[in-house]
Amino acid sequence: MNIHTVQKKILTALSKSQKRCLALLLLYAAYVNCFGQDLNYRLFTIEEGLPSAYLYDVLQDEDGFIWLSTEEGVCRFDGHVFETNPIPSIQGEEIITFLLDEKEGGIWMASLSGEVLYYHNRNLEKYGPFVFYDGGDSITIQTSHLYMDADGTVWGMSKYGFVTRMEKDENGGRKPPHIFRLPFSSPLGVYEDGDTIIFTANQIINKIYGDSLWTIEYGPGYQMNSRTGWYNVQMNGKVLNNTNISLVSFDKKTNTLKEEFPELVPYFSQGINSISVDSRGRLWVMTRKGFLIVEGRENGKVKFKHHLSKFFCCVMEEDFEGNFWISTQRNGLIYIPKNEVNVIDVNDGLPSNLVTKVETFSEDEMVVSTDDGMAVLISISPTDKNRLEVKKITQITDVKSEIYDVMILDNGSKCFFSAVGLYEWFSNKIHKKTRGSFKTGRKSNDRIWVGGSTFAGYLITIDGKDSLVQLMRERTYSLVPFKGGCYFGCVTGLYKYTLKDGMHKIEEPDLITDVRSLEIDEDSVLWIGTKSKGIYLYKDSLLRTFNTKSGLPSNGCKEIFFDSTYAWIATNNGVCRMDKHDYSVSNIGINDGLPGREINSIRVLGDWIIVATNAGLAYFKKDLGLYNEPPVLRITGIEVNGNDTTLSSNYTLEHYEKNIKIKFTGIAFRQKEDVEYQVKMGDGEWTFNDTGMAEFPGLSPGIYSLGIRTKTLDSEWSTPKIIDFKIKKAFWKRPFMMVVYVLLGVVLLTFVIYFLFRYIQKQNEAQERLKASRLTALRAQMNPHFMFNSLNSIQEFILMQDRRSANKYLSRFSRLMRSILDMSDKVEVSLEKEIEALTLYLDLEAMRFEGGLDYRIQVAEDVEEAETMLPSMLIQPYVENAIKHGLMHRKDNRILIIDFSFEGDYLVCIVEDNGIGREAAAEIQSIKKYEHESKAMSLTQERLRLLNSALSTKLNVDIEDKYENGEATGTKVTIYIRQI
Repeated sequence: MNIHTVQKKILTALSKSQKRCLALLLLYAAYVNCFGQDLNYRLFTIEEGLPSAYLYDVLQDEDGFIWLSTEEGVCRFDGHVFETNPIPSIQGEEIITFLLDEKEGGIWMASLSGEVLYYHNRNLEKYGPFVFYDGGDSITIQTSHLYMDADGTVWGMSKYGFVTRMEKDENGGRKPPHIFRLPFSSPLGVYEDGDTIIFTANQIINKIYGDSLWTIEYGPGYQMNSRTGWYNVQMNGKVLNNTNISLVSFDKKTNTLKEEFPELVPYFSQGINSISVDSRGRLWVMTRKGFLIVEGRENGKVKFKHHLSKFFCCVMEEDFEGNFWISTQRNGLIYIPKNEVNVIDVNDGLPSNLVTKVETFSEDEMVVSTDDGMAVLISISPTDKNRLEVKKITQITDVKSEIYDVMILDNGSKCFFSAVGLYEWFSNKIHKKTRGSFKTGRKSNDRIWVGGSTFAGYLITIDGKDSLVQLMRERTYSLVPFKGGCYFGCVTGLYKYTLKDGMHKIEEPDLITDVRSLEIDEDSVLWIGTKSKGIYLYKDSLLRTFNTKSGLPSNGCKEIFFDSTYAWIATNNGVCRMDKHDYSVSNIGINDGLPGREINSIRVLGDWIIVATNAGLAYFKKDLGLYNEPPVLRITGIEVNGNDTTLSSNYTLEHYEKNIKIKFTGIAFRQKEDVEYQVKMGDGEWTFNDTGMAEFPGLSPGIYSLGIRTKTLDSEWSTPKIIDFKIKKAFWKRPFMMVVYVLLGVVLLTFVIYFLFRYIQKQNEAQERLKASRLTALRAQMNPHFMFNSLNSIQEFILMQDRRSANKYLSRFSRLMRSILDMSDKVEVSLEKEIEALTLYLDLEAMRFEGGLDYRIQVAEDVEEAETMLPSMLIQPYVENAIKHGLMHRKDNRILIIDFSFEGDYLVCIVEDNGIGREAAAEIQSIKKYEHESKAMSLTQERLRLLNSALSTKLNVDIEDKYENGEATGTKVTIYIRQI
């Protein structure tokens, strides 16, 4: 559709008055210089992560992030991921209609709900909704546009002429908002002129200087755009604003408006959404049908370009790399690279967008072949400094097979190497020179060197016919002749043929690879492009190697072409421009405007680079300005023990805050796929990081310094961003605590010594009391009754002249006394010794009872008498008590049983008698008057308490009265002695 058709449709839709005005404007149409070929762009939609394809505003903040206000809330883009909820405190569905960068790291936003929001350092402040009181009425203000002046004051504009002013206070915060109303329905633009803020409307200008407000009327009047008239820009010293369908400038000297670029009115028929000026001084006009880039006037003509007419374009933002971002309604986000890479495709007459080969023959002619076997001759005219004008595209041939290479012969004919043969085109006629599957060919002197699917060799002409001389049978993709021979690049490596030595393989280990391109520079260095290992430089031996680690965008190199300064390399991931002298690298990729990643062929045409891609034929200037600065490195989050914390460059943490996670991103829109990171802790080595996250679990107390840096293929490493961490020691490990510890230690040691002394003292006292109790027990055991009875028994034996019994009794009595005396100074004795003493004692008692006492001492089989230890003289008092109080008062059949056995860790001793029982014995004792009160059992109980206190052996005694048919039948004493 040409410009006249557009004008005709617009005229049909306009009113009569509008038609008359437009008729005058159309007179200027002949002076309009417009280029219709579209820019190359990339479109981001919901498939790439946008929350909505319906966008309002776009903005790049000071940190480099691209912010978008969408129908589904605000989102943020770092070149890699669209973060759909970067501000959690804003509801995801809340619609933000306007974004403003504070230039201090903060973002101002205006929402449909009437609020003004300020987001900075992960904190959100909300202002409004603002209310204006008009007499007794209150009007809620809905802010639609924000402007920040040089002093940092934020001005909020809304419908019906309301303006909200938010000034900075002395502490960097904001004073309470001041609301006033201008004397017109809507402020249609705001800009700054020195210390004066100027608002423009239909026929009125309001100027604000401090708190003073004055109004100037001007003419002629234009119907300003009440919907999008907020945008004022300065271009070539003029302040521009927009009406519904035109651009106007304000003359500050005469206070008048003047229409600018009236020739462009037909493009504005659907309305202007916004205007802006880029860093090159070009005016961008966003409309409902695409956008215009206006460069000004040249020789009286408006120089502009109209692009992307199918898009409803809202706002343009230029990022720090010089790329352009355009928000659209219903179509998503448009990305336009900084550099103008132009594309010739099927829309311009190419038979296919998949271009396999390009060859240039002069400054105004080139041949292009496509995947379907078509070859075309393109006549061009490089008259414009920014574009090549395609004058004519002529079809040369249709060989029905892919054309791999193109060559020109001395007679001017063009040869095409294809999978079905070698074709020659001359005088607009084509014929097949020879059959075969050809991949490449070069002419040198009298030969055409060729390579194909199964051979490498050359062609000779005999009797007017071409004949193939095969030098070897290898699949050959590339070749380059030299004086006296030719190099061949094959799937199995590099081969060299000379007329003198014939064919031989270059036996370099690294060159045993699939070679796809060959070129020789002016220093006779052979440049070797491979399928998957990058580029090698060879001259008699291998000189250098270049790959992705050296800066190449890909290790797959399809073609190499030289100009005077650079080696231009076609790769699987864009074009590489390598300086032939210092080997510095710059890369041109899809984010620079190339229509596709895979580059099949590349040529130089004057100041232009022509590249064959899978998406068309692209061309750009050799001196294409590339942004080679390092990515903007931003820390996006820091977690301490799994909790988000405020972003800072220095942290002091407690001892338990030792799990650190740092998230970061390098913002580089041009080479976003090639961003690399390195991290370093302290004075350590830089290590690569491909996650955008550094984690340090379980850090010990100390001082840490983390360095992070980033780069792309074309840039150097960025200046490291340093984050310092100090993890404090636990308070009990800090130096001042050492004094406390010493004091506590002294106090504790004092208490320990005191209590140890007291413990030893008590132990000594217990031992002394134990010794005393043992002597007391000894005396108690040998009570007067026993002693007197024993002596009486001896005397009775003597009077009866029973010398034998007297001697026997006296002997046992003396042995018992000796045994008791031996054990009296020992704490523990063996069970064997204890049983021996008990046996002597019971034998004497049995003789005294004249056979009326039957006793048994029983020891279990698992009890070793010699190894089992127990306190000395522990059992005898209970045995004596059983005889004296239980058995003595029984007339006959007196039985005493002593049993030793083990129960777990305890030696159990049971002393059991069939006496009268404790109750009857107590009655007899209360009636009978003793001259000597027996204290044996009370002393024994005291002795048990002392033993339990002084020794590790634990003792326990149970006493049980036995009954049968309600009558006492004896007593059972059970003694538990723990064995260690």
